[in-house]
Amino acid sequence: MQVNCSNIKVLNLVLVFAGALGLAAVAQQTNQYSDEIEMSMTDIELQTSKDWNLTVEEIKVLKRLMRVNKGMLSNDITPMEWLGIFAESDEQRKHYAALFAKRQLEVLDAVTKFEHAYADAMKHEIMRKNSSDKRLLLVTPYQCKDEICKSNLTRALGHAKKGGRLEILIRETLSGTQLKHWIASNNIPPEKIRSRTVNVESARHRYQHLSFGIFELD
Repeated sequence: MQVNCSNIKVLNLVLVFAGALGLAAVAQQTNQYSDEIEMSMTDIELQTSKDWNLTVEEIKVLKRLMRVNKGMLSNDITPMEWLGIFAESDEQRKHYAALFAKRQLEVLDAVTKFEHAYADAMKHEIMRKNSSDKRLLLVTPYQCKDEICKSNLTRALGHAKKGGRLEILIRETLSGTQLKHWIASNNIPPEKIRSRTVNVESARHRYQHLSFGIFELD
């Protein structure tokens, strides 16, 4: 029996073409399935997935955990904490703990950089401003332990006694009682506090990078 080679070539081409069509169909079905999964997720869930680099399956687990354990944990905890706290194995728990630790360090690094930038900007602004009224800012610790600190305190309080305006920033977080004790122990007249000629405040966290010293304000 004689086989026609040209017919075999045509048949092979048909088979290859059919196979390619089959693979394309499978790929199209896979893409459609993926699209359907994404469409079934809310915008918030999709954003959570992107923000925390979570898979669709992890988002499903997260939704279930939050539903089953509703009210048991703070609403402020992150997806990584949810998945890590209720992990099904030690390996899984370590995985999410490592991811959470990495994100925490990234955030802390960003906060620290901003705090330093803010402190530098504040010092620059304080040093730049100058007026004939000479409203002074004293940045001081709660307790002066060296001569420079004591000298700055004496100079600033002397300025206030002469009628000058004075802002005092104690670079620690203090209670109201501690502030009153500091004012009394440094013999600042109550009327100067009431008239706000002298204003004494405890530094909040973002001011605690300021250098000690006396600065002129507007």
